Amino acid sequence: MTRLSRISGATLDVQEPKADAPHRHAKALQLWALGIGAVISGQYYGWQSSLVAGFDGMLIVLSMMTVLYTMLSFSLAELSATIPAGGGPYIFALHSIGPRAAFFSGLAETLKVIAVNSSTFYTIYSYLQTLFNVDAKFAPVFFIVFGIIFGGLNIYGVQASFRMQACSTTLCVLLLLIMFFSAIPHLDYNQWVVQQDWEYTDLSSAIEAIPYAMWFYLGIEELPLASDETIEPEKNIPRGLLMCIVTLIILSFGTAVFSSMIAPGAAAMADVSAPLVTSFQTIFGAGATTTFFKWMTVIALCSSPNSYVFFMGQLLFAIARDGYYPKFLAYEHPTRGTAAGALLFGTASCVLVAVILHYAIGDDDLGSVLINLTLLGALISYIFQLLSFVFLRIRQPNRPRPYRSPFGLLGAYVGLLLCGVSIFAIIYTSVTDTIFLASIVVTALVFIAGSIYFLKTIVPKIENKTLGSPVTIKEMNENLLSARSQAPHRYARAPQLWALGIGAVISGQYYGWQSSLIAGFDGMLVVLSIVTVFYVMLSFSIAELSATIPAGGGPYIFALHAIGPRAAFFSGLAETLKVIAVNASTFYTVYSYLQALFNVDEKFAPVFFIIFGVIFLSLNIFGVQASFRMQACSTTLCVGLLLFFFVVSIPYLDYDKWVVDQHWEFTNTDNVIRAIPFAMWFYLGIEELPLASDETIEPEKNLPRGLLLCIVTLVFLSFGTATCSSLISPGAAAMADVSAPLVTSFQTIFGNGAITTVLKWLTVIALTSSPNSYIFFMGQLLFAIAKDGYFPKFLAYEHPTRGTAVGALVFGTVMCEAIAILLHYTIGDANLGSALINLTLLGALISYIFQLLSYIYLAVRQPGRSRPYRSPFGVPGAVLGIALCGVAIFAILYSSLNDTMFLASIMVTVLVFMVGSVYYLKHVMPQIKNNTLCSPAAPKGVREKIVKRNHAGYHTMTPGVTGLQALSGVDRPFSRG
Repeated sequence: MTRLSRISGATLDVQEPKADAPHRHAKALQLWALGIGAVISGQYYGWQSSLVAGFDGMLIVLSMMTVLYTMLSFSLAELSATIPAGGGPYIFALHSIGPRAAFFSGLAETLKVIAVNSSTFYTIYSYLQTLFNVDAKFAPVFFIVFGIIFGGLNIYGVQASFRMQACSTTLCVLLLLIMFFSAIPHLDYNQWVVQQDWEYTDLSSAIEAIPYAMWFYLGIEELPLASDETIEPEKNIPRGLLMCIVTLIILSFGTAVFSSMIAPGAAAMADVSAPLVTSFQTIFGAGATTTFFKWMTVIALCSSPNSYVFFMGQLLFAIARDGYYPKFLAYEHPTRGTAAGALLFGTASCVLVAVILHYAIGDDDLGSVLINLTLLGALISYIFQLLSFVFLRIRQPNRPRPYRSPFGLLGAYVGLLLCGVSIFAIIYTSVTDTIFLASIVVTALVFIAGSIYFLKTIVPKIENKTLGSPVTIKEMNENLLSARSQAPHRYARAPQLWALGIGAVISGQYYGWQSSLIAGFDGMLVVLSIVTVFYVMLSFSIAELSATIPAGGGPYIFALHAIGPRAAFFSGLAETLKVIAVNASTFYTVYSYLQALFNVDEKFAPVFFIIFGVIFLSLNIFGVQASFRMQACSTTLCVGLLLFFFVVSIPYLDYDKWVVDQHWEFTNTDNVIRAIPFAMWFYLGIEELPLASDETIEPEKNLPRGLLLCIVTLVFLSFGTATCSSLISPGAAAMADVSAPLVTSFQTIFGNGAITTVLKWLTVIALTSSPNSYIFFMGQLLFAIAKDGYFPKFLAYEHPTRGTAVGALVFGTVMCEAIAILLHYTIGDANLGSALINLTLLGALISYIFQLLSYIYLAVRQPGRSRPYRSPFGVPGAVLGIALCGVAIFAILYSSLNDTMFLASIMVTVLVFMVGSVYYLKHVMPQIKNNTLCSPAAPKGVREKIVKRNHAGYHTMTPGVTGLQALSGVDRPFSRG
């Protein structure tokens, strides 16, 4: 029987499969068993060498590898859905890059699967040796037996192999879970890590640990090789991959923690040969129970070689079938249709490699060599696969994709960066470790031999066009998958807007608010309640404005169409002051947390400010979709960390001890007034959301929904943060003076161990949500104002292909960095945060007044105007908001009497508005008089057309026209995206 085509593009004779042997067998659950089965041996053996970095160091390295494999898994999920054909890395490269990349990608994967199969044979043998004290001279016999068993099983048939896989994988996972639960009573971080001085070792050891930490996840990337045996691969391969990565994250951190925090301790565990057996001996002693678990472990370990032999056969068959490998590898079993040639050759090669290394270097180094060969092949293969993802996204952006990675190109770039870090770690280690050096030499020899074969055998076939071509895969996909319409200009709905809005505000829950505790805990709650009322009024008013005027520009556009161009200019100027100051402030916030984590010298602060600017600027220039995806991830992490903190702090809450006994309920009226500006930090930024109007689907519906989702979330988080942080050690009085309140809280709850270190890292990662949001908003604001002629035209420059607001983003980011660096050198880091907060608040409050006045003007002047959403508080809510703005401005003025930072902020704000007034009189006024600026005076009928939907539901306005263009009748192109 001829095997069904892998849809590689080659013209193949295809026969129908026999009725008694259906071609495809696997769904998501079977793929989960296959993927976990491939990886699981890495949880049993190999990972323990990563403990050379110390236990805490190992957790940091493991976190990095978790990010790498998460990015890789999501990218592969999209690739496997887009190209649902067997061949894995080879087929992805063939249809994304070309035949040369396909050959070398396949060669790297071949090196990996042969080396990893040899390694799994050795892993089972090492466990048997622990169980029976087998003489080392019998190792080759075991290797041959394993090859015959697993090669024979896969030749016999896929169904039989899959059934065995499901059983052995389930047993593998079950044994790990038993170990986790059994180890809980024995866990002792202080005894087995701290007392052994094994938290961190040194940087060199941390680098050396990276390759071994990969062993926790290595193999998950094989799953797309099962595409030809999968029912509806475009659906089930992504499902299987994502189920696998979630399972592996849980198992990896569980294995690392539970194995290291029991006897013999993290330091000793780094050197054991069978860590799971050692853990069972610690828990159950050396009796019958441990013997039973040893047997179960050996049986369970069969899952890895069975998976890898299957994947190896699929890979070699696919490459040979298309003519890139010798044809005998494409030989199929005459009755069972399995890839007999590939399986026999591959299994024989695995056995041969293991036997040669056994005699050449001995069993002590055999495992390390095989691990290193596997990792080198894997990393080269990963690079090809991630590049395939990038090439396919860029070259064929409209290709049908039944599944899309939420991390997009950004995730692939992060994965490529971490691949580079891992390769550097292997090269770095090879300087002092001959085993690593030997592995690099062998890998180089394999690629040299492969290059010769490619030049002599493959290049002539490519030139003669006798090889499989990727051209027909596109037609195949169009038949297999329903074609999608072109990606619309707008991307955001209410959930994305929630992530964007919460992301902008959330850094205020991490830093800045704590100074409001100068009022005392009860005093702070009173102030927070007042500020909450203010932001609720503001949010509902802005929700109505954004539905009534669904156009980009935020405060500027509201004032332009409610009051007039003068108000629009100064409203935009106030908002510009705010977004630039708040961006500089978020850079400082992330830096202050890094300083708490690493004790970074203050002199390096400007370097960090520049790095932050470059990263978030690049992300936003790259495209809105990538920025939104990153925002969703970082905001979710931010909120998750706060909720986690709320839950774990509950047992430690004590109002009497940390507030009453410290006499910190109320301090005095003076401090209550001073606390008001800092309490605003809990909510500051929610008002930015209307600036995303041009990127929002149905903004008149989704912007109000997003705003109201945000304010509900923030009310809960604000009171939760204030309460849980203040009612635990060191108490409300001391918390008022700390620089990183969430880190301080985690240290109170978890001490200074590994858990706190991991949470610190996650906190820093999560905090990237705020600068990313604010830079996006800053670009939208400056672009909108400049496009209408109120700011210099260079700010309206757009990226020629991506349509992003490059001019506004670059100028704004440079200004943020310049302010942060200037203040660093003039007033020092101790006062830098306060100065930036004050500048932000002054700009914000002036902007709030303009927005609330815009609401009132619009309600009074145009009461009959179409309003898809109405604030339940109406004009009284806006008036109350203005009154509370006045209270907040009074608080800042009052604080400036005794605080030079507040006074300096007021002076800078006045200076900005003086310079702005001169610019307005010299450059803007003449344009208004000459009617060369966009005007809000278009007929009411034109304005109301904005809220009408087209049949596709993608655009609020005419495609290529902004809200202001529609309002003003000015024709100007707009293609941001």
